[in-house]
Amino acid sequence: MFLKRRWIFLMGLLAICLFSLSGVFAQSDMDMLEPDAGSWPTFMIESVDSYRLDAPGDDAAEIDELKAMLDMVDDDMRAQVQYWTVGAPGYRWNEFAKDQMFFGGVPHPPATRILAILNSAIYDATIAAWDSKYAYNRSRPSDVDSSIEPLVDVPHSPSYPSEDAVAAGAASEVLAHIFAPRADYYRAQAESAADALKHTGIYYPSDVDAGMELGRSVAAEIIDWIDNSVFDTSTVESIDGGEGRWNATNPILPNMATWSTISLPSADAFRPDPPFEYGSDELEAEMQELRDIERTTAQIFQARYWEYGAGGPNAYHHWINLFNQLVYEYDLQDNAPRVALANAAYAVAQYDSLVATWDAKYHYLGIRPFQYDPEFVALFPAPNHPSYPAAHSVGTTATLATMAAFFPAETDELLNLADTVGLSRIWAGIHFRSDIEVGNDMGKAISDSILEPFADIIADF
Repeated sequence: MFLKRRWIFLMGLLAICLFSLSGVFAQSDMDMLEPDAGSWPTFMIESVDSYRLDAPGDDAAEIDELKAMLDMVDDDMRAQVQYWTVGAPGYRWNEFAKDQMFFGGVPHPPATRILAILNSAIYDATIAAWDSKYAYNRSRPSDVDSSIEPLVDVPHSPSYPSEDAVAAGAASEVLAHIFAPRADYYRAQAESAADALKHTGIYYPSDVDAGMELGRSVAAEIIDWIDNSVFDTSTVESIDGGEGRWNATNPILPNMATWSTISLPSADAFRPDPPFEYGSDELEAEMQELRDIERTTAQIFQARYWEYGAGGPNAYHHWINLFNQLVYEYDLQDNAPRVALANAAYAVAQYDSLVATWDAKYHYLGIRPFQYDPEFVALFPAPNHPSYPAAHSVGTTATLATMAAFFPAETDELLNLADTVGLSRIWAGIHFRSDIEVGNDMGKAISDSILEPFADIIADF
């Protein structure tokens, strides 16, 4: 009887243990951060297949090295760790690019190209890193040796390679190539990042080294794309579209429609139908709408803000800040693949939509209101490019509709903001209503096209 009771007791204990362990395994599975991200589509590299890293080395061989590095951490190193681990892996590098372009006076269209390339590099490198992470499933150092006390929260993903280092490797090389006079600066920043990451306690030193090299390898393919892409910023002395069409001297970026797109198959893939004919009842009605506007103080403020404050050359600056705000509000900064995808998607939408806009503008040479009615006085001068479609509408709607896909609770607010940006151009008297409405439709269609390859992925977020 005693043996029988003992056997029943042991069987029950075993069942309890198995049940408990199954819960641990289930929790572990739930905690895995985007385990399928290594199979997500990329923006600029052909695929991640050729970027699979060799297997990591022996964990035990690096534990003592890591402990020695942690023992050497002082206040200065803690500050460096904080600096390089705040936000998602691409955060710091977007801040570098934002400041470089703002203080360097980079105009908005070229700035959108730089940001699209930069964030595509960070995203593609992150996806390549995730392919190797879950191929080898290397445990984090503190999971192997409980005496290790990391300086930052331990991510719920395999250790090898470092997601922060892969972003640093890719971003630093892209920025060094684009801003060649400051190449040494960006590469030095990457080395500083690598040193700080090795002192966090969440990576083995080889995780960081492998991540840096992987990021640089991805950047090399993207730099090859840059060197072989079309980026013609030349202008012409004048354009004269003839009676009822736009004309100007020294027009802004008349060859921008030839720029290489990243996601769209061509610049004219979303070219809209022609604008209303000069002298048509429809265009005359829209001109009369502008003549009849009695601007409120709020409308004047909005029009000027979206031209001189957050518009024009500052638009990309504004959208970076808005995106970072949303990432922090939704506490997504620890989800490197998701943030990298959202950042790349909206940056590519912002850039590709402007190339498509310029294709339509210089194809149709839509007349500006002040040219249609020489006696009409706008709130401020119109930009020196054709009216149709409105760049503010196409670019803002494409950007914010793409951003909204990753923050669906903000969809109404973001799209309402896009509408306000478009309306501000009517209030200013520099666009016809059809410029805005066609621009909104075009921007939404471009956003849908860019998001389509990621539809199933986004649906699972």
